[in-house]
Amino acid sequence: MGQQSPGQELSRFKQNRRSEIAQAARRVLERDGYAHLSARKVAAEAGLSLGHITYNFAGMDDVLSEAYRLISERLRNASDRCLQQVDDQPVRKFEAFLRAGFDDEFLDFRHLRVRIDLWSAACNSEKLAETERALYDHYRQMLESLMRPLADNDPAKIAAIPALLDTIMATQDGLWLDWVRHRNHDAVENGLQMTMKLVRTVLLG
Repeated sequence: MGQQSPGQELSRFKQNRRSEIAQAARRVLERDGYAHLSARKVAAEAGLSLGHITYNFAGMDDVLSEAYRLISERLRNASDRCLQQVDDQPVRKFEAFLRAGFDDEFLDFRHLRVRIDLWSAACNSEKLAETERALYDHYRQMLESLMRPLADNDPAKIAAIPALLDTIMATQDGLWLDWVRHRNHDAVENGLQMTMKLVRTVLLG
């Protein structure tokens, strides 16, 4: 492997530093919540001076966007691992992907508080709203790619996929929010089972 050019090394160093700061922002959000977030707290959490944030990011919305992407990357990686652990039956792959977001790691209160805080922050920040839309669209596309083999090229079933996706995405968000309020494992399991029943009825029936 050839040596990296000075420009490549600088770019990699800056990306690593951005990641360090974004991870520090995530930890502050988990511990203190969005209402108590500040650039000074993030810098202290990262063990850096405040100048490192202003040098590497355009502002705190930019920091939060990077934190949002890192949090979503954790879910993508977990979903990929779940897909690798099941056989090639399309319905089993779809269910494994669906359930990945409801493992203990993603039902942890701190993780969900960060997600909810970032959803709220996106209502008042175009930068965060753009990031949220892009991550939402990517996750939806992954669901669709796993759903299409279930339709078996049936035009009527394929036509039903967009509405089915809308329902599943809304149900997932509702289950996460309901978990924060009630911590009811049975309610989460019932929601996931009913989601799979709907998928089977629409696409496999």
